[in-house]
Amino acid sequence: MALSDHWDFLTAFSQGDYLSCSSQWPELVQGRKLHTFPTVEDFKAFLADVYEHRSLDQRWEWMAVAIACLQLFAQSNFTGRDPIQSDFEPPPWLEAYLVLDGESVCPVLNNVDYFVMAKALMDVEVEDQIVSSMAIQWWKLRCLWLHQEILDSKSEQIYGRARKIVAQLNLTGMNKEGQLHFHLEVATFNLHYFDISLIREKVQLAADLAGISVQETGA
Repeated sequence: MALSDHWDFLTAFSQGDYLSCSSQWPELVQGRKLHTFPTVEDFKAFLADVYEHRSLDQRWEWMAVAIACLQLFAQSNFTGRDPIQSDFEPPPWLEAYLVLDGESVCPVLNNVDYFVMAKALMDVEVEDQIVSSMAIQWWKLRCLWLHQEILDSKSEQIYGRARKIVAQLNLTGMNKEGQLHFHLEVATFNLHYFDISLIREKVQLAADLAGISVQETGA
């Protein structure tokens, strides 16, 4: 994105104007439609090449566009609010990109192109300080959460990737409120997989941070 628009973009993002921010994603793919990429490997390689030629500021804006797309996808499918007018033409590789472990994808999704863009932009195959940052890793966890929500059955691949993110994240630089929020998100996410020991661990950590004690009584 042009740096002349940098301040306007960040202002819109900080104010939650995700519709405006997500409208930048066609520019990130240089105006190409998703169906023009013959395979998902071609699409991912193209994104990695574009990302590597971006400045540091532009790379952060790239991730902000991904977050905006994910927010809009969640709004249009889970909140009853659908601000997007999309004429999406699905690429031939779409189902293979979303289906994991043989599960099927919910057939009535709205604006699935926004989820595809969010996932692809966050998973760009380049290692740098932005991709590996705590903020982006946390958003990648949320992206995995939404991915699980749109599948009919539990995915071992998503579970494994989420466990890896949680295990590698260093919360040292995060304030108490942020850490509390993170532990509760991880606990809630793992309700999908009935990982009782991890849920108990994260809830206890959150309770300790909040300075409260929770005890079960009765039958």
